[in-house]
Amino acid sequence: MSDLERRAVLGAAGLAGIAVLASRAAAGPLNPPAGSVAGTGRTLDEIYNRIPAASTAVGLTAIPGGTSGATITQPGSYILTGNLSGSGAAVITISASDVSLNLNGYTVTSSSTAASSRVIFISGVRSRVTIRNGRVVGAEFGLGLTAASTDLLIEDLWVHNSKFTGIATNFAGSTRTIVRRCTVTGVGAVAAAAETISLITGITVSGANCRIEDCNVGGFDWNGSGTPFYRGIVMSSGGGVGNLITRCCVSNEVSLTGEGLRFFGTGIYRDNTVMSFSTAFSSGTNGGGNTSL
Repeated sequence: MSDLERRAVLGAAGLAGIAVLASRAAAGPLNPPAGSVAGTGRTLDEIYNRIPAASTAVGLTAIPGGTSGATITQPGSYILTGNLSGSGAAVITISASDVSLNLNGYTVTSSSTAASSRVIFISGVRSRVTIRNGRVVGAEFGLGLTAASTDLLIEDLWVHNSKFTGIATNFAGSTRTIVRRCTVTGVGAVAAAAETISLITGITVSGANCRIEDCNVGGFDWNGSGTPFYRGIVMSSGGGVGNLITRCCVSNEVSLTGEGLRFFGTGIYRDNTVMSFSTAFSSGTNGGGNTSL
């Protein structure tokens, strides 16, 4: 056998060995683990209802859509899996601290315009509650509370057609509330023709060390009798400090008698825009970058 032939034979043998090793590596174990076979992907229900992958593993509790409303009484992380509606005092009531509620892009709607009705209600003295990512429609108040709360985070909500106030966390003694990237529209639209009210508000927050940032308020639509006074965003310090309104826009299609941004007590406002209000900025400290049109 010539030297060239010998090299060809050795090369072919080497390639065959590599192929054998590759096939063994891809084959996996010959003895699979005991127990029944279980899927590792997402279920069709999780995909259809937009439940995040591995929701059970990370401890998310699903709130199904429907017309019965929901009450949260235990700490934990909750996720809405369908549009939810109701007609009572509240559609979703949060009666616990340490709650995270993800609306998951769905809509929570109240058909009630009764006194003190709320779409989402934080009941009692609560701390560390987060509400995010969805649409809130109807009721007197889109989102509200009736007791001092601390460390609230409200973000990425569209609040529409509230009767008197879109987002209302203005309770004395509350601290460290953050409202960010929220849009409030159509406040006043569901009022009865003969109804009267003195004040219509988009967002109102009370307490110390509170922030309202990157929010939009507009499209006020009072359908009742008379002409109310309008306030786009209100911040009340309650004697505390550290309050800030920044990068927000308050506007309306027609000129309104009212205040775009209003402080009661101390606070700083900066980089905001107010359009079509008789008074753009009232009280507080101008931190610069604000525009009124």
